Amino acid sequence: MYFFNYKGEEIKITHEILNLSNKNISDLSEVSGLESLSNLETLILSNNNIKKIIN
Repeated sequence: MYFFNYKGEEIKITHEILNLSNKNISDLSEVSGLESLSNLETLILSNNNIKKIIN
């Protein structure tokens, strides 16, 4: 079982899915460490304030 720390909250990664819904994220640069999750298959970002995702 893996966890991802976002602003002090330990969020469980289940079946290679990380759910960051409803975290009031406005910019993905606020979420550091995503690049280290090499086995992550799905990132859920629903109900946040993200306007644009730049690759």
